[in-house]
Amino acid sequence: MADGHAFTSSDLASRRREVLDASRTGVALVRDTDGFLFAMMPAKAVALSESLDGFNQTLRALIGSLQDESPHPTSLGQVAFAADWSQARRQQLVADLAEAISVAASIGDPAPVAGLIEMSRPHPVRGDVPFDAAAAFAGLSAADQALLSGVRRQATANRPPQAKPARRPATPSGATTAPAEGGWGRKGAPAKLASKAAAAKKGTKRAAGAAG
Repeated sequence: MADGHAFTSSDLASRRREVLDASRTGVALVRDTDGFLFAMMPAKAVALSESLDGFNQTLRALIGSLQDESPHPTSLGQVAFAADWSQARRQQLVADLAEAISVAASIGDPAPVAGLIEMSRPHPVRGDVPFDAAAAFAGLSAADQALLSGVRRQATANRPPQAKPARRPATPSGATTAPAEGGWGRKGAPAKLASKAAAAKKGTKRAAGAAG
């Protein structure tokens, strides 16, 4: 509690409502008969605290990697994928991660940090899974959505450029292309061509016999 007051263990029975109200709005301190002090708070706040602690550890590891040109991936924890990045790119990720952690702490939701890490991670098939903004921003206020959008833009800028697939050369006008393995463009085309070829061959033989 802000004024340093702590409830006693007997208050858990006689002043239960006050203790619960205090824990809902912040932290309720309870001291037992042996002098141990306990803190009661919403489980969501505990989970957020644990998440932010993990993200801060990752941030410290990333800052430490700036002194090493080739850090080991295991030393970077959740951002192990950045081990082979240049120092300049890791420096930018440090700034983005610190900002995302600050946003997460202010809105009470670790989503901005988790989103930044996920968007920074290399995804060879990212195009198959488009970003669902409606789902990611669900439940957030307009101000929080704006903050999260800014973090996402930073994360997108951090991703390494991916090579574009080579384009097949254009077929000259009037030229024919070989059929792909396993079939032709029109159903039954190979069978029709074979039938025509056989008929032409028989006609040639009959003409040769007549001439003899």
